[in-house]
Amino acid sequence: MVEIITAHSGSDGLTPNSVQFLEKASQWPVAALEIDVRWDKEQQQLLLGHDQVFTGGLTLKKAFAAFSRSNEQKLLNCDLKEPNLAAHVVALAGTYGLEQRLVLTGELNASEQQRWPGLVWRNIETLLPQSSFERMLKDKYFFKKVLLEAVDEGCVWLNLPFQLLHPVNLALLKATNLKLSVWTAGDVSEIKALLDCGVDNVTTVAASAYYEFLRGMKQLE
Repeated sequence: MVEIITAHSGSDGLTPNSVQFLEKASQWPVAALEIDVRWDKEQQQLLLGHDQVFTGGLTLKKAFAAFSRSNEQKLLNCDLKEPNLAAHVVALAGTYGLEQRLVLTGELNASEQQRWPGLVWRNIETLLPQSSFERMLKDKYFFKKVLLEAVDEGCVWLNLPFQLLHPVNLALLKATNLKLSVWTAGDVSEIKALLDCGVDNVTTVAASAYYEFLRGMKQLE
């Protein structure tokens, strides 16, 4: 299994959703970077921003331009904070030659899953109505229903908060053979624990720190 580490936007103290983050984190030995994408009604274009209200956000055009200058074959995870953005993001990525380096998470639906099965890492909460994290954590029968829906919709990847990985849910997840992407690890110990669970991707705010830890361990050998 190939383990993927994704640098969460703003990882290791960088400015979230910024050119600084894209340029600096692109130099780290991570496999992917994450940014948050929204539609700005006033400017009629895609901007980067985690929260609903933001001012002067970086445009996705500029973000793609900055990321495309990297010679690395890293992935760029666009976390869609609103529905119906996927087609716009995919089309724009194509103009920068990034269609093969794109990952989509966040607000996605079944039709978008079927249209771009290789790009979508499906957020678990989007699969069924009334699908709260608390319910999935406490009700294993509902959790199994969610997983069956993921399989029926043709999901390849499932994106979920690591708090859902208690032993019962983890066993159910592994039985599906879905690739597992989990968020958001806060430090090196959490990253290690999640990788030990056998997940395929860990999104973390301590990406650089993790690789500094690995480098230190190698020097001690």
